[in-house]
Amino acid sequence: MIRRIARESLPLLAGDALARIALFGATAWMARHLGPEAFGLITFAQAVLGYVLLGGDFGLSIHGVREMAVHESERHRTWRTVAALRASLTALLVSVALLVTWLVPASETTRLVMTCTLLVALPLALVPDWAFRAIGRMDLAGLLGALQPALLLIGALALIQTPDDLLWAPLLRLAAGAIAAAIGIALLARVRHGEPKGSRAETMLSWRETIASPAARAALASGGVLLMANLAVLAYNSGDSLLLKAFLGDRAVGLYGSAYRVIQVPLAAFNAVTFAAFPVLARMAKGEAAQARSLAGRLVGFALMGGVVAALALTWWAEPIVLALFGAEYRESAQVLRVLAFVVPLDFVVSTLGTAHVAAGRERPLAWCAGLAAVLNLGANVLLIPRLGLLGAAWATIGTYVLLWMLYAFAIRDGSARRAA
Repeated sequence: MIRRIARESLPLLAGDALARIALFGATAWMARHLGPEAFGLITFAQAVLGYVLLGGDFGLSIHGVREMAVHESERHRTWRTVAALRASLTALLVSVALLVTWLVPASETTRLVMTCTLLVALPLALVPDWAFRAIGRMDLAGLLGALQPALLLIGALALIQTPDDLLWAPLLRLAAGAIAAAIGIALLARVRHGEPKGSRAETMLSWRETIASPAARAALASGGVLLMANLAVLAYNSGDSLLLKAFLGDRAVGLYGSAYRVIQVPLAAFNAVTFAAFPVLARMAKGEAAQARSLAGRLVGFALMGGVVAALALTWWAEPIVLALFGAEYRESAQVLRVLAFVVPLDFVVSTLGTAHVAAGRERPLAWCAGLAAVLNLGANVLLIPRLGLLGAAWATIGTYVLLWMLYAFAIRDGSARRAA
């Protein structure tokens, strides 16, 4: 089964590798040509966008992958339900966020960057990469994953040269997201599983009725728990950037964000493995729970070994990596990277355990664990950032992942004990 997951993850890994290279190239280019302060504003706007994207998703994509993997005859109906709900929720949240953006005191530049960045959520809500993962088309999921960063990189190389080109960054993301959504929907229409495609009128009617359907209510009930878990994960992953801006300003966010961008390369690569494992674990959890737990345990072992190797490499070459990618202005980020490097093995393990939880339908204990970790992470950042600066945020992140590993392990043992009883 490990070999099967590895084989199925290869197309996704290839697409994700191209996406990471393109996104990393675009990020490094923008960081060099915009400078730490402008890059910090973009990083802050992206952190806010993450909350809008997560709220709009509402845990529905994870629910959709699980449902499409288990109930093959209902795949197209599940896609319509999840897509309609995600689009509606995202449009609502973007509207509220834009209203707040233009009501709070801020510079004109900040408002424009925030507005363009928030609008990126609208097309991204319709990108069906999650649906392709659910039906086993990892090649198409990888293609969609690589398309947007590739377009962003091309645009950045052509249009971003000085700090005055700041607004191009969110505009390019918006255009790339719209293109990815259009191509993804067109591809999905050619890969029909389950229900036959009806007439235009029937399709529009079913889309409207989807919002109030029993399937939608079930998706929202399941997704609500997943949303709480995902919000907590996002809070301990991006809350440090928001607090750094509040305590130290945009420049600190830019320096910290550059180090975080480096560790996101191995983190994102490992996501391809968990994405490929999720449908397999979900199917096994229905009738082969013991085998699913055994598979998850083996995946944790591989994750830990690979993560430690990546962390040691990042620690050893931290300063050359930072200087080569971002320039001398970001030298201070190397010290942060040496600490954040050890997030990699911790995140690998936590992501694997979390995937196993959700695949087995244990969203609630996952949400409680992630929520507790998020609260403690925010508290640690508030205490440590004023005293230790950027390193305070980095150490708070390390501590959060250690705590989360312990909580997930306890939740798994507790669940196993209850089933045995």
